[in-house]
Amino acid sequence: STFNNVHKIARMAGPLALVAGALMKPFAAIATSVLLWGQVCAQEAHRWSHVPPSSQPSFIRRLQACGLLLSSEEHGRHHRSPYAEHYCILFGGLNPLLDRSGIFRWMEKLVYRWNGVEPNSWKDPIGGPAVKARALGLGAAA
Repeated sequence: STFNNVHKIARMAGPLALVAGALMKPFAAIATSVLLWGQVCAQEAHRWSHVPPSSQPSFIRRLQACGLLLSSEEHGRHHRSPYAEHYCILFGGLNPLLDRSGIFRWMEKLVYRWNGVEPNSWKDPIGGPAVKARALGLGAAA
């Protein structure tokens, strides 16, 4: 169900939106609230990408077909070795841009330098070493 899927994010988004409303100027508070609500909606869109099309409502299939929601096929690319691309959970249209930008390798490097924990994409036996080298700027491409 929708509640089962988004309640953890919504439990934080709701109070954060209230705090934003109390502490920020109106425009910033509204923008923050919209961003937080967008994250809740993105998580629900992500859930539908894991549901077989035969079990999806027709309006979800239509939204996926026209690219407004992440399709099962597009998101399935994220679940293939080395698990290092196609991270966008709202719709797949941003994946090529985000993958080419290197933003995820940059974030992996940042988190790794901060806490020493390697992301799962670096541990994959097939492509992990190349993904790690790219993230750390060691010259190998993923």
